[in-house]
Amino acid sequence: MRDNPRASLLYSGMKTLPGGMEYISFQVNGTIRILEKESGNPYYRFLLASRKLFEFEKFHLFQSDYPFGYLIRVDEVLDKSPFSKGR
Repeated sequence: MRDNPRASLLYSGMKTLPGGMEYISFQVNGTIRILEKESGNPYYRFLLASRKLFEFEKFHLFQSDYPFGYLIRVDEVLDKSPFSKGR
């Protein structure tokens, strides 16, 4: 990521519609900024606080340390949902 900061994130899930459920998916393309563990960095502090909100939830993966954070500057969002063309 330090050599090539371009990255893509894929989000997918289900959407509730009056007629049932529909699968949706979006790809976010952008440039990553690595946030080092610094006490004065407001972005890092926000990410750490956000992570702590969910540390007792079932889906949370325990980590004893959180040395980095990642901030993505979004350049493009693509609809990757099946059959979404022509809607």
